[in-house]
Amino acid sequence: MLAARCADIGRDFSEITTSAHLFLGDPMLTRTPNPDVALTDGDYDKFITDAIAFGEKGLDLAIVYLPLPLDPAVVVKLAEAITRANLTGKDSEPEHAK
Repeated sequence: MLAARCADIGRDFSEITTSAHLFLGDPMLTRTPNPDVALTDGDYDKFITDAIAFGEKGLDLAIVYLPLPLDPAVVVKLAEAITRANLTGKDSEPEHAK
């Protein structure tokens, strides 16, 4: 839709950075802290699946929402999952595209 509108007005779509909000775990936990709710491996897997799906549609930038209370271990585990999936934004071909 955005690409079509850009074509209509003569704007180069490739000049636009597309972004989306991606949530790790239950989106409600990004607003209301609940230390009794732990993230599961499935939460990380879903995040990666969502990121890949958005990337395949042309997403340039993901805005990541983390559950509250913030925990550095969550960031480490998410970074490891992103690295394993080769979604680091480096010039190499993503694992899912091979």
